[in-house]
Amino acid sequence: MIKIDKTNISITRGDSAYIQFNLKDASGNRVVLTNMDVVRCQVRDDKIDGELVFEGTIEREYVNNTITWHIRPEDTAELDFSDDETTYYWDA
Repeated sequence: MIKIDKTNISITRGDSAYIQFNLKDASGNRVVLTNMDVVRCQVRDDKIDGELVFEGTIEREYVNNTITWHIRPEDTAELDFSDDETTYYWDA
């Protein structure tokens, strides 16, 4: 199961997800990527200086500059969980 609420992503441990997005600059303008650009989506255990938990597989559609982040079951299969929500932080 996946649930997306603005920048919050909830996913069931061991599930797969495809998340599509476009990059924007600080002014809110869409960033146009070139073939030289590399996009990485990373999940960390702390917002500021967290350790890398996993790095997602990134695909880019050149026609409309859409980025697709593929979270595979093996990316989340070993993550900690508890009765309360466990929080990780992602960035691209």
